[in-house]
Amino acid sequence: RRLRVLGRMDDLLKIRGELVDLAALERTLQARIGHDRAILRATPDGRNGRTLKIVALDTAAAEAARAVLDIFPPYARPESIEIGPIPK
Repeated sequence: RRLRVLGRMDDLLKIRGELVDLAALERTLQARIGHDRAILRATPDGRNGRTLKIVALDTAAAEAARAVLDIFPPYARPESIEIGPIPK
Protein backbone atom coordinates (compact mmCIF):
# COMPACT_ATOMS: atom_id res chain seq x y z
CA ARG A 1 0.00 0.00 0.00
CA ARG A 2 2.77 2.38 -0.90
CA LEU A 3 3.38 4.50 -3.93
CA ARG A 4 6.91 4.40 -5.26
CA VAL A 5 7.87 6.90 -7.96
CA LEU A 6 10.40 5.38 -10.37
CA GLY A 7 10.82 8.24 -12.81
CA ARG A 8 9.13 10.67 -15.12
CA MET A 9 6.81 9.73 -17.96
CA ASP A 10 7.77 12.47 -20.38
CA ASP A 11 10.36 13.05 -23.05
CA LEU A 12 11.65 16.38 -21.77
CA LEU A 13 15.38 16.90 -22.21
CA LYS A 14 17.79 19.68 -21.35
CA ILE A 15 19.60 20.96 -24.42
CA ARG A 16 21.83 24.01 -24.02
CA GLY A 17 19.96 24.91 -20.83
CA GLU A 18 16.52 24.75 -22.47
CA LEU A 19 13.84 22.16 -21.73
CA VAL A 20 12.89 20.41 -24.99
CA ASP A 21 9.90 18.10 -25.57
CA LEU A 22 11.42 15.36 -27.72
CA ALA A 23 8.09 13.70 -28.53
CA ALA A 24 6.55 16.97 -29.75
CA LEU A 25 9.53 17.71 -31.99
CA GLU A 26 9.42 14.19 -33.41
CA ARG A 27 5.67 14.47 -34.14
CA THR A 28 6.25 17.77 -35.94
CA LEU A 29 9.07 16.24 -37.99
CA GLN A 30 6.97 13.22 -38.92
CA ALA A 31 3.99 15.40 -39.84
CA ARG A 32 6.21 17.20 -42.35
CA ILE A 33 7.98 14.24 -43.95
CA GLY A 34 5.69 11.29 -43.23
CA HIS A 35 5.06 9.03 -40.29
CA ASP A 36 7.68 6.32 -39.65
CA ARG A 37 10.17 7.80 -42.15
CA ALA A 38 12.39 9.40 -39.51
CA ILE A 39 12.86 9.62 -35.74
CA LEU A 40 14.82 11.83 -33.37
CA ARG A 41 17.54 10.42 -31.16
CA ALA A 42 19.04 12.21 -28.18
CA THR A 43 22.64 11.46 -27.28
CA PRO A 44 24.53 12.64 -24.19
CA ASP A 45 26.78 15.64 -24.71
CA GLY A 46 29.17 16.88 -22.03
CA ARG A 47 28.82 20.52 -22.96
CA ASN A 48 25.20 20.86 -24.11
CA GLY A 49 23.53 18.19 -21.95
CA ARG A 50 22.12 16.37 -24.96
CA THR A 51 22.31 16.68 -28.73
CA LEU A 52 19.75 15.55 -31.25
CA LYS A 53 20.21 13.61 -34.45
CA ILE A 54 17.70 12.46 -37.02
CA VAL A 55 17.65 8.82 -38.09
CA ALA A 56 15.98 8.55 -41.51
CA LEU A 57 14.67 5.41 -43.16
CA ASP A 58 16.25 6.11 -46.56
CA THR A 59 17.93 8.80 -48.65
CA ALA A 60 14.62 10.39 -49.67
CA ALA A 61 13.55 10.70 -46.02
CA ALA A 62 16.96 12.17 -45.12
CA GLU A 63 16.64 14.80 -47.85
CA ALA A 64 13.09 15.61 -46.73
CA ALA A 65 14.29 15.97 -43.13
CA ARG A 66 17.15 18.23 -44.24
CA ALA A 67 14.62 20.46 -46.02
CA VAL A 68 12.55 21.03 -42.86
CA LEU A 69 15.30 21.69 -40.29
CA ASP A 70 13.81 25.16 -39.81
CA ILE A 71 11.01 23.64 -37.69
CA PHE A 72 13.49 23.15 -34.84
CA PRO A 73 14.37 25.96 -32.45
CA PRO A 74 18.03 26.97 -32.84
CA TYR A 75 19.09 25.38 -29.53
CA ALA A 76 17.46 22.04 -30.47
CA ARG A 77 18.48 21.79 -34.12
CA PRO A 78 19.72 18.24 -34.87
CA GLU A 79 23.47 18.01 -35.36
CA SER A 80 23.31 15.23 -37.95
CA ILE A 81 21.04 13.16 -40.15
CA GLU A 82 21.81 9.47 -40.49
CA ILE A 83 20.25 6.76 -42.63
CA GLY A 84 19.45 3.56 -40.81
CA PRO A 85 16.74 1.25 -39.52
CA ILE A 86 14.00 2.79 -37.44
CA PRO A 87 13.03 0.71 -34.40
CA LYS A 88 9.36 -0.13 -34.18
